[in-house]
Amino acid sequence: MKFLSLFLVLLFNLSFTFVETQTPHPSISTYPNPAVDYFNVTNHKDLKSIVLYNLVGHPVKSFEYFENESFFIDDLPDGVYLIQFQTSNQSIIQTNRLTKKCP
Repeated sequence: MKFLSLFLVLLFNLSFTFVETQTPHPSISTYPNPAVDYFNVTNHKDLKSIVLYNLVGHPVKSFEYFENESFFIDDLPDGVYLIQFQTSNQSIIQTNRLTKKCP
């Protein structure tokens, strides 16, 4: 019984240490949020495309990423969207939430 307790404590400590030492990817932020007619994205070297999804999970708009570009969303209805940032091979870098509202 003592051995099992020691094993569980050791396993917990190893798991906890592993989680602490993971380095997160640089984060991408969107602004302004909430957005009215456009949004911007902080620069990211691996970012190639942006896909907006409604909360049901359907893609509603996509953009090719260019540095310092604004992305037009005035044609979308008000609501909350998920923005997925992808690399050139469509690997997902990060997913953010964006709120679109009327002026």
